Amino acid sequence: MSTFKNVAIFGTGLLASALIPQLAKSGFNVTVLSRSASNKEYPERVLTRIVDYSSVDNLTKALQGQDVAIAALAMPALLVQTNIIEACIKAGVKRFIPSDFGALTTRPITRDLPLNAPLNTIQDLLKEKAAKGEIEYSIISPGMFLEYVLNTPLIIDLKGRSINLYDEGKHPFSTTSIESISKAVVSVLKGGEATKNRVLYINDTTTTQADLLRFAKKHSSTGTEWKETPLDAQVEFAKAIDNARKNPTDPTALFPVLQAAVLGGKYEAAYPEIHNELLGLPLVTSDELEAKVAAAVQVTE
Repeated sequence: MSTFKNVAIFGTGLLASALIPQLAKSGFNVTVLSRSASNKEYPERVLTRIVDYSSVDNLTKALQGQDVAIAALAMPALLVQTNIIEACIKAGVKRFIPSDFGALTTRPITRDLPLNAPLNTIQDLLKEKAAKGEIEYSIISPGMFLEYVLNTPLIIDLKGRSINLYDEGKHPFSTTSIESISKAVVSVLKGGEATKNRVLYINDTTTTQADLLRFAKKHSSTGTEWKETPLDAQVEFAKAIDNARKNPTDPTALFPVLQAAVLGGKYEAAYPEIHNELLGLPLVTSDELEAKVAAAVQVTE
């Protein structure tokens, strides 16, 4: 049985907003650590504290008494995890879950993708520290957030009734809701040695652009016209990589890379092996996914 009880969470965004109540409900003592005050309402007994990400001493003080630290940070803040990891070690935190909840961040073939550079740094640091026995880690790879799939134009634009269809939309990819990711985190912390110092792959389901478009058309109002733009995934990927290299400081240049990489079929975006059973996570059926797409379509009408 795990002896983890006290959990610190860095971040207050989309994923953190689901993680915090899930952990609190599951019996963990939760402390939210952020750079500024938030007006968000948290469950009773959840503590909040403002910290300085640039100060290892300040972070160390804030992490005293914590068993686990979880980072749920936005992309620009990923490298502050080097300070957080150092502070965790100094404060005696047992396990760290990095802000690495991605689709293509942990496969060896994807290490050269420009959007993975800061993630590679953190992964390598954690492996080094774990090998020395200084801290444990767990990395959770959920594929694309289902909320991003349904509510942003990244994969399909349900609001605009349009889609950039990569290779006819035939390549599968893994996707997981933030609720399921949150449940996975709880299972990881209760899983003890079985979840220690490893990457855990999960998904609610695998799907394709073609499937999503079919569901969306089926549940759109009669007479709705969809704009479909066919794209060659490899051509788009090459263009996106070239643009990212020309604009290395522009984070928006990385999203086309992610699109083409996930939807291009080269990088195994549909995980061949998942750990749902180990973590007690059910799969979402095709009918259930269709119902989610239908609900998302109806919201936009």
